[in-house]
Amino acid sequence: MAASDSSSRYANAMEEGQIVHPVESEKQDRSDPTSPALSSSATMVPFTRSSSQVLKSVKSFPLTVRKTWTDLVAQEDRIPVTIHKLEDSPKGFPIVASYLDSDDSFMLYRRFGFLHARLLLNKQDELRELEEELRDMDNDDWEEESSRRFLQSRELDECRDLEDGRKSRQGLLEKIEKKILEYGTLLQQAQQLVALNRPADRDHRSVINFLENQKPLFKSEVSFIYEKEDLVTLRPGRETAFLDAFVERVIRICNCKPIQRIFCTEETRAKTDLPHIHYFTRGRINTFVTMIITCFILVVLVVPIWLLYHLTAASGTGATNPLCIGVLLSFTLIFSAVLSLFTKARRHEILAAAAG
Repeated sequence: MAASDSSSRYANAMEEGQIVHPVESEKQDRSDPTSPALSSSATMVPFTRSSSQVLKSVKSFPLTVRKTWTDLVAQEDRIPVTIHKLEDSPKGFPIVASYLDSDDSFMLYRRFGFLHARLLLNKQDELRELEEELRDMDNDDWEEESSRRFLQSRELDECRDLEDGRKSRQGLLEKIEKKILEYGTLLQQAQQLVALNRPADRDHRSVINFLENQKPLFKSEVSFIYEKEDLVTLRPGRETAFLDAFVERVIRICNCKPIQRIFCTEETRAKTDLPHIHYFTRGRINTFVTMIITCFILVVLVVPIWLLYHLTAASGTGATNPLCIGVLLSFTLIFSAVLSLFTKARRHEILAAAAG
């Protein structure tokens, strides 16, 4: 009876409004803006934005990105950069060294292949004589019964008493070791020089033009640049690619202020004020060449798909015909030609790309 009386009193209180159900209280607090539940700091209020505010934020995003990029560029421009102008170097070997160091394309030097060959031949013949001397010494010890033990023990050979002015085997081996190390170092150096790239014709011509126009050295001192077969370049990268040479040639022919702004940075333009010398930023040229190669490859890959789709749709049967095979073979050949002419890809790399 007590429980029923309490429940009846609770129901009567709810009807009179003295007690509010928790769920109904939460609904009331959400609907009433003046409710203390909304004004409480612990209550989470959903954040809503109008479409106009969202559109305004989207429109201002490029300006924010542009401002951030401008600030970064301005911060980079504030970094002090030392530029060595070509004209500041004294005329002679200093200005020649400054010119060769001003661009990777101009780092042309002789590898002295003839001298390396002569030195290698000389070291080789010296080692041949020492080898014959060692063989004779070994044969002499083997022919004598009492001396064979010196060939079978290094310690006994080092402690043997030499007579009649005979040379020590250990001394001869030390001499051979010294000579063969010199020979190996020279041989490895010659191999590394041969592995370096040959200079491109355009770079070789640029250095010749500078030396002939400026005349910084005597005639005998400039003769190294005419030894084209003996010259090597320290320039890394795709110096033998056809497209790189073509782009650089076009840029030099069409040299004007817009071209210089696109392919030349402020630091590069500050290298010289001479009218017949023009520098271009290598990184920007490589980026432009990469974009051209990417466009070529996309065209070569997308166009055959489009053609095959239309040829198959026109036939109505979807069967492969000789025309489709001809399209595939033609564009595979064009793709291989693009890789071989515009890049420095090797033969097996071109073969793998064409097969894939």
